[in-house]
Amino acid sequence: MSDKPGRNRRTATGTPAAPYGFRFLEDGHTIRIDSDEQSVIGLIDKMKRQGKTYAAIAKQLNAKGITGRDGKPWDGRNVRRVMTDDSFDFSLYGSAPVGRPLGGKPPE
Repeated sequence: MSDKPGRNRRTATGTPAAPYGFRFLEDGHTIRIDSDEQSVIGLIDKMKRQGKTYAAIAKQLNAKGITGRDGKPWDGRNVRRVMTDDSFDFSLYGSAPVGRPLGGKPPE
């Protein structure tokens, strides 16, 4: 078992919590890309490449009315976690997408 905490996150129903930008289907094993969250990741990535800090990005997302998956406002830590979290092991889920596509465009 890994010591990375992200691999042990669970939802209220006991299924693993998929990383931001992805969702589990009802079977709890098949993972899919969440195009709305991927669009937010693309926006975050664009702002980061423009030199904005994570806190500044969070402020802009909140000003646009974009909330996190939990419906709460963004903060710099959440933004950083979305862009740097590699603790989820996609290989445990067979043919799951590998990597984190940006800009809401699922792989072909």
